Amino acid sequence: MRNKVIFLADMESFYASVEAVRNPSLRGKPVAVCGDPALRHGIILAASREAKAFGIKTGQPAWEARRMCPWVIFAHPRMQSYIDCSMKITSVFEQFTDRILPYSIDEQFLDLTGLGNLYGSPREAASAIINRISAEIGIRCCIGMGENLLQAKMACDCFAKKKADAFFELNSANYADLIWPLPVGSLFGVGHRMESNFHRL
Repeated sequence: MRNKVIFLADMESFYASVEAVRNPSLRGKPVAVCGDPALRHGIILAASREAKAFGIKTGQPAWEARRMCPWVIFAHPRMQSYIDCSMKITSVFEQFTDRILPYSIDEQFLDLTGLGNLYGSPREAASAIINRISAEIGIRCCIGMGENLLQAKMACDCFAKKKADAFFELNSANYADLIWPLPVGSLFGVGHRMESNFHRL
């Protein structure tokens, strides 16, 4: 039986990356997309890689992000721009496969099973997609590959995002060696409450 070839393509710091495409002067700077930072409900929706280096993360209040990085640049969210950009990204994916499963505005599963060497090896196909997204959209795309959705998601979140080529493959041969040593909170679908339940067990 042929193994499936499933990609999970994730856009790095999507909202912040779209803002940097719109305003190139933001590139390389700590940028956080959030509501009105003057209000208590100003919550971080996305942070650039440079902002994350200071510990700023999604879901954090803006005042706390400002305390962690006094020179953070706040950008007001422009949801229609993010939706439009997401649709452009989907149009790039559609040039590689018609089996696409959107997971969120910046993450999509792609099924390339049975396409053989139409785009070269799966790694070459992933590289082509990453390069196309970079050239046409201006955003860094990371791709995890697996034999199912779980493996693809874990490959992306735990490994691909940390690699220079933004690609990593998990499969039945290496999954146990690479995934079992990780903390249970790293498992796709395990939130803080479920993680606590697992530790209690």
